[in-house]
Amino acid sequence: MVYDENGTPPFAEDAALGPLSPYAETKLATEKMLAAEESPKFIILRYFNVGGCDNKQRAGNYKQKDTTLIKSALECAAGKRSHLCLFGDDYPTADGSGVRDYVHVSDIARAHNLALEYLRGGGNSDIFNVGVGCGFSVWEVIAAVKEVCGVDFEVEVMSRRESDPAIVFCNPQKARKVLGFVAEHTELKDIIADAWAWERR
Repeated sequence: MVYDENGTPPFAEDAALGPLSPYAETKLATEKMLAAEESPKFIILRYFNVGGCDNKQRAGNYKQKDTTLIKSALECAAGKRSHLCLFGDDYPTADGSGVRDYVHVSDIARAHNLALEYLRGGGNSDIFNVGVGCGFSVWEVIAAVKEVCGVDFEVEVMSRRESDPAIVFCNPQKARKVLGFVAEHTELKDIIADAWAWERR
């Protein structure tokens, strides 16, 4: 995340920046390099947590031993992992686990198309959040995975990871207003069900 964790979600594009990890630093550095150039025009899309697969199952998260939550939990449900590690259960959230904004990969693809149409229509360089605009906790995601898959699995609570903020979800209104983007897949279980269909392939 490029936003300052001390800010108050939902994070809008003009919120204070404060990347905490090398990964986030490189994303912000790339944004700055693009902004330093006068041409060509560009659109920066700030994705939040991506899940699901496309509706024809042509593409999905194929990485084994991936570190993203939904993929990791699905590998547990599929018997590819012995347990799931939950990093931190003492955050200042309703259930103690971190809260994130989960967006379907098909919505990400649609946001790209809308951004290209915007530029082709003469739009100016800009930055847009791409997310749903609400958050789900790690425990909520785990419960949803177990329900969708019909499989129970072990969860091992670990200490927090450095640079993991407590709550991260976006304000998607700018993308709605300028690009006409609204996430169509807003139900967590639907995102998980699509990802599970891909995982079972």
